[in-house]
Amino acid sequence: MSHNTFSGAIPQCSQLMKLNHLNLAVNNLSGKVHDKFTDFAQVEFLNLGGNSYTDNLDWTKGLRRVRMLLLGRNNFYGQIPTHQCRLRYLHLLDLSQSSLSGVIPECLDNSGLGRRVEGNLEIDLGSSLQQILYQKPMTPIAMEDATFRMKGNFHTFRGYNLYLLVGMDLSSNHLEGEIPQKIGNLKSLKSLNLSYNRLTGLIPRTLSLLTSIESLDLSHNELEGPIPSELQELSSLEIFSVAYNRLKGCTPPLKGQFHTFDNSSYEGNADLHGVPIDDACNSKSSDLPQDGDDNDDKAKGILYGLIVSSFVTFFLVTFSILLFNRSYDRIFLWFVTLSYGL
Repeated sequence: MSHNTFSGAIPQCSQLMKLNHLNLAVNNLSGKVHDKFTDFAQVEFLNLGGNSYTDNLDWTKGLRRVRMLLLGRNNFYGQIPTHQCRLRYLHLLDLSQSSLSGVIPECLDNSGLGRRVEGNLEIDLGSSLQQILYQKPMTPIAMEDATFRMKGNFHTFRGYNLYLLVGMDLSSNHLEGEIPQKIGNLKSLKSLNLSYNRLTGLIPRTLSLLTSIESLDLSHNELEGPIPSELQELSSLEIFSVAYNRLKGCTPPLKGQFHTFDNSSYEGNADLHGVPIDDACNSKSSDLPQDGDDNDDKAKGILYGLIVSSFVTFFLVTFSILLFNRSYDRIFLWFVTLSYGL
């Protein structure tokens, strides 16, 4: 029922409670949804994206079996509820382009993001398609299709491709605070988009643990500090952006996938240098401090300090002797004459 012109609210119907997938994306639906879905315990695929819903997300508490929760491009507000950390089957989450605020829950690593659960069987989403088919037949949900923003563009995924996709899109909201360190535990994530928020603090080094990541977008935030060099270990990374933050220091060396990223991945950070932005981090004439230069300056400073202090000490001792012993006047005058060539 997606891509129609349905408007208003979803009608009250007890039969809806038995659905295991519902796709109402890209319509003109509006209003609140909390009184419609609190008892939808069987829903596995829910796509309400591209509508005009205005509500918080408390109603998602009842979606205990949801695998794909696509709510982007609406007017949802409030914080991301911590009960989403208990959605143990979840592997695709889209909350983008809304008005959500607050922090990203630290406990999201407890959710199903990054794994697929069938009964008591946990299936690694990094497994091959043949392995998954061997372990458990596909459910009807795998025959659905959905649009998800990945690698900078919206893509439509269908069938097995959708079934295997693991991603989280929280972009274009009002989220603040630091990126949780535990996001690095979601090792099967293929796409993580946190762009266009108000996130602060450092880029976590734990993001280097996202070994399956293909698209990582942290642009248009207020992140500070250096780019962790450990991110070079992300061998599957195809799209990377930290543009328009407050980062500083040097860009990672051109190793692995970082050899493929151009200036657009880093632009908008006034204190960030290095290839492909400029050659400041590799130039000997750079104004950026180098470790060797710092050591040389410190050594010179110590030497000059010793010379000056020695001269001052000698002068004071000599002056004191002359002050109490007038017989040394001629010696002092001779020393001054010799020193200045008089």
